[in-house]
Amino acid sequence: MSDGLNQRFSHIGDASRRFVTPLDENCLEMLESVGFPQDVVPKTQMKHVELLCHNRICHGVGIKNKHGGMEFFSSDLPMTLPITIDEPGTVCIPFKKAIRCKQCCLFVDLFDYLAYKTLLLKEQGRGLPERCDCIVLNDYRNLMDLLLDIEYYEHVSCCFPTSQTGKVLATTVMRRFKKSNNCDYLYEGYDNLLALAKEVVNRHKKDYIYV
Repeated sequence: MSDGLNQRFSHIGDASRRFVTPLDENCLEMLESVGFPQDVVPKTQMKHVELLCHNRICHGVGIKNKHGGMEFFSSDLPMTLPITIDEPGTVCIPFKKAIRCKQCCLFVDLFDYLAYKTLLLKEQGRGLPERCDCIVLNDYRNLMDLLLDIEYYEHVSCCFPTSQTGKVLATTVMRRFKKSNNCDYLYEGYDNLLALAKEVVNRHKKDYIYV
């Protein structure tokens, strides 16, 4: 998922992942600097990534998608949301390792997922589903993968943006999967979960989300 600022980095021709290592304190502090408490970061799956881009080494965080690509974010680059490096694909983040939950939540990008976790931490969820697996779309090209990912769940909750595009995504899921619902009424008046999390973090007068 790329906005205008991210578009120039959505297909980085000369970029290559140099090193992928466990998250360190600098990575956690970078995520905290954009408003995500360390407690909400999936430390097992998210990694420190050193990327060679345009003859420059950039440090950031990444999480592997199902096709071996990487959803990547770095404050070293002028980006506001994570972008996909290499092959696109969905990201599945289980609630419990190696155990499939009966329900899952769907998100359009990694920052909306982290915003969801932030709301669970700071606002007791605001009625959002809890104790469920989470699947992140990352790119509209991954929609068919997403629809296949959810086939084995008993219930699916869509936590997409409140925009027309988000509603179309939710409608597509709900037509395909009858035991599903759209949760966007829980953050009505906000563009997405990230926008709500920004306000919540500000209200708690702790970290500030600058994205």
